[in-house]
Amino acid sequence: MEKEKLLKELREEFDNLKKELNFNSTFEEVDSVSFIEDMALATRYISPRFSRQLINRMIESFYAWIGTMHQWLMPNPQDMIFMSEANKLGEEEKKEITRIISKIMYFVRKNKRIAFEDKRIEEGKLIDELVEFDKNEFTPAMTKYHKKFESDWKNSIK
Repeated sequence: MEKEKLLKELREEFDNLKKELNFNSTFEEVDSVSFIEDMALATRYISPRFSRQLINRMIESFYAWIGTMHQWLMPNPQDMIFMSEANKLGEEEKKEITRIISKIMYFVRKNKRIAFEDKRIEEGKLIDELVEFDKNEFTPAMTKYHKKFESDWKNSIK
């Protein structure tokens, strides 16, 4: 029962925030980016500053991938796995990965600035930007690279 109560509170906070900040993204879209239901269930906590909790969770979902992407571009020479994958990337793919890292860092810094300036109205726009980035750029690119490397690894075991 506690689970249902917490998820109901999360949904209510989201709906209130959506009205307050006037963003377009749906609960399902935001949850697909950052698994906010999992966050709420794991922490058992919905912050009084829910917009900050939500946006930080969304940003962290992207930021967590920077280490992997960085290794694809500049692998440790002692790391056979990332060296192998990095060698499979062409120049255009490396440029795309670099651009995605730059975009994530843009979001990270924008989020920090908004938090310091306490610009609540910008938070709604940022939520929509993050959802669009995930749908149109991040997920398609990451899916492409994971399929590529999966195929390469499969071919190497034949």
